[in-house]
Amino acid sequence: MNGWASRWLKSTTANSELPDSTEERDKIARNALVLIAATFLTKTADSLANPKITLTWLLQSMGASAAAISLLVPIRESGALLPQAALASLANSRSRQAGLYRLGTLVQGAAALGMLASVATLEGTLAGWAVVLCLAILSLARCLCSLTHKAMIGKGVPKGLRGQTNGWASSAAGLATCIVAVLLILVQGAPGVQPLMWMVAVAGLAWWLATLVISFLDEPEQKPKDADNRFWQRLKLLRKDAHFLRFVIARALLTSSALVAPYYVMLQAGSENPLAGFGALLLASGVASLIASPLWGRLADHSSRLVLLLSATLVSALGLSTVVLHQTLPELFSNAWLVPALYFCLELAHQGIRVGRKTYIVDMANDDNRVDYVAVSNSTIGLILLFVGLISSGLSTILPPVTLIALLSLLSAAGAILGRSLPEVE
Repeated sequence: MNGWASRWLKSTTANSELPDSTEERDKIARNALVLIAATFLTKTADSLANPKITLTWLLQSMGASAAAISLLVPIRESGALLPQAALASLANSRSRQAGLYRLGTLVQGAAALGMLASVATLEGTLAGWAVVLCLAILSLARCLCSLTHKAMIGKGVPKGLRGQTNGWASSAAGLATCIVAVLLILVQGAPGVQPLMWMVAVAGLAWWLATLVISFLDEPEQKPKDADNRFWQRLKLLRKDAHFLRFVIARALLTSSALVAPYYVMLQAGSENPLAGFGALLLASGVASLIASPLWGRLADHSSRLVLLLSATLVSALGLSTVVLHQTLPELFSNAWLVPALYFCLELAHQGIRVGRKTYIVDMANDDNRVDYVAVSNSTIGLILLFVGLISSGLSTILPPVTLIALLSLLSAAGAILGRSLPEVE
């Protein structure tokens, strides 16, 4: 183990912050692998129970109300972010955060199985609202995991390895998603909701397995913080730290990469095998995670700022290309694989934004303020996501999807321009 750990760390760490002690290097290697395994399980669960694809398709198949379906993505995204500034006090009051992370994954697994029970025992509109309620509970638990995960990786893994820790986990989760997608594409006909229910069930079990895996983390202790733990005091970081404020504004503009995804899906024409169409979109998402995350992670360890710039530019360029293609050759969108190909490019860029902004804020902060920075950033973004999501949802009733793609892609372009002013933190 000792020789392997040293060789692995030397070969993967871009900016050396490694201790000289072999024992300490082994500890870093073990922690990195535990975090990769736990993150792989949670990201696989996120992919299988994805509200943008899986839950939307599931509720549509059951005849749930459009109102319930339209709330899936805003609740999933904003619910996981909004409460973080308030929950930071809970995280800061503990010397270790792994216990809170375990609680979060345990509740997420239970909420996923609650969705499964709702679909199995209820019908139509009632089932749809029950799934939305379970998703709200899941999102709050995910909020706790998101907050504590960055604190754990910041304490247990040095700079130069953090981006790859997230990247390799996302890649492995992408491979698992690809396997499921191929199986769905091979299914002939439309066998109902059973395959989707199995996906939600496996997602719940994956979250529970992550609860077990994270127990093996050798998390360093930190002194609990009592002072300045109030919610409004923490929000003052936005006023006091100009660097942090610029990052939050840039990240807010880049939320468009998540909000634009449903409008690409809406461009897809109907097919004789709806489940195969669902599988093609899932395959596009999985392949993007498989190949993009390690590359973005490796680059983020050198410059997470550059990753943000490149991926934001890709989102805006893709939107422009889609609009031009739709206006000049609209008949191409009847092809069953065009929209999945566009969705693949979008997910490719979105993975870069996710890896880049996570690595940037972890490297920008330190052990004393990392939880506060992450909490304030995520709560602010959660509020913006809910606000912009509701606006775009309203606009979708009067504007075609391609117009909304154009508008949201312009926000990504603005994020790329603002990102140029961010300093390097690696």
